[in-house]
Amino acid sequence: MKFLLIFPLVSLAGLNCHAATTYNGTWSVSTAIPDNDDTGFSSTKSLAVSGTATITSVTVDLIFSGGWNGDLYAYLSHDGQISILLNRVGRTSGNPDGFASSGMTVSLTDTAPLDIHTALGNSGTPSGTFQPDGRATDPLNTLDADARTNFLSVFNGHDASGN
Repeated sequence: MKFLLIFPLVSLAGLNCHAATTYNGTWSVSTAIPDNDDTGFSSTKSLAVSGTATITSVTVDLIFSGGWNGDLYAYLSHDGQISILLNRVGRTSGNPDGFASSGMTVSLTDTAPLDIHTALGNSGTPSGTFQPDGRATDPLNTLDADARTNFLSVFNGHDASGN
């Protein structure tokens, strides 16, 4: 079993400034995620917004190819907050390996109708818009029934500038 720690900030949207302003930025990580390596991969990107701006919403787009989706653990951190994007999707008490599907092209937003942890499936390359996993539990033990507490909304109200 492999566990991957990745930091795939690809798209950030939604800032609240003095006037209504939306910032859309894209960062491409374009790096192979190491297999069978608990250290995983991390990437830090910086955003500098002039003036005072707070986050009102965040959307993250993830594009992976290959691998085993049930192995992936990914989070986004900013200003002391952590949102869990993926936590061994598909892992349940009856399926301890998680989903066997390979790769994905997904958007994560808190307002989507489906939880990515339970919605992907075991085959193909999933695509679509999903809620982030949100399960802030140990990837070795996480299950679909675990509480979902760490959504992208944890960043709302925080300063938009920073890493």
